[in-house]
Amino acid sequence: MSEKTPTPIPSDGEPEHKGQKVVQKMKELRGFGRWLRIIREYFFPGMVNSQPRDSMVSWWALVMGAMVAIIYALQYGAMLSSNQLVQQSFEATQRPIVSIGRKDGTLAEFAVPSPKATDQNVGLKIYVQNGGPAPALTPNLGLLLPTLLLSGSPKPTYMPPSKNEFHPLLRSTDGKGNYSFTGGGSIAPGSEYVFFFPDQVTQEQYDAMIKGEALVQIEGRCEYCDSFGRYTCRDFTLVWRGPPFNAFFKPSESDCAFLYGYPEKAPPNHKFLLPCEQPDEREARQEQERMELLKEAGLAPSIVPQITEELETAIAP
Repeated sequence: MSEKTPTPIPSDGEPEHKGQKVVQKMKELRGFGRWLRIIREYFFPGMVNSQPRDSMVSWWALVMGAMVAIIYALQYGAMLSSNQLVQQSFEATQRPIVSIGRKDGTLAEFAVPSPKATDQNVGLKIYVQNGGPAPALTPNLGLLLPTLLLSGSPKPTYMPPSKNEFHPLLRSTDGKGNYSFTGGGSIAPGSEYVFFFPDQVTQEQYDAMIKGEALVQIEGRCEYCDSFGRYTCRDFTLVWRGPPFNAFFKPSESDCAFLYGYPEKAPPNHKFLLPCEQPDEREARQEQERMELLKEAGLAPSIVPQITEELETAIAP
């Protein structure tokens, strides 16, 4: 007599046959459909009563369009950020780098007059160099304080202010194409530049420094611009070191761009501009200079093409 295999007892909620599983799955789907219909009726009541299929397609098209627009917006923002980073990197690699001193390490030197000029004081030459790949525009260097001379006496001696004391770069305009500015020139890439300051110490004080009996300290400021319109400023201190060196060294240097400020009064009918010429200002100035050159040459812009055509006709075989 054969034994019957007992039928396994299903667990709670688990259907016994495959048909029951299919029925249960359909009930779950109908329940999900009811919830979906409730959501549609609550948020989009017009889409339920009239043409539900077309409304559903329109709703999904709207969602997909919004998602595509968001993706494109994110991509556009990433592209702008990438372009900005590329521009910043390019500008960083094309900036001038001006530092105090020559390439051989000489920071400054005394300008000693000839032995015959006994009534002249000793001047000072401060060297700078541009180690960047672009020219430094409108370099400006000056002394912030009179030369401080320290000797054996407990009280320091201040020399009279130099006529080449520091004056900041200034630019102003009257709004009619007329500009006023201080500073000028440039320092080419890889080249050196010297600033001269006369009458800094007397002959007797210079002799005392050469003997190691006196010490001189100089406070200065150097500022310049680049072709991108950015302003750079550096404060520095130079101290004379006596025998056996008899040379200047630089104990400190710091950024001073945040200290820039305008004078209280601008020139009559003028307003101050940024210390460095901006690229759009340069383009406008160059165009204005070109027009002025044409006027000075007696050529109106309207007849320039005519003259060019006549020249081409005369040259043609």
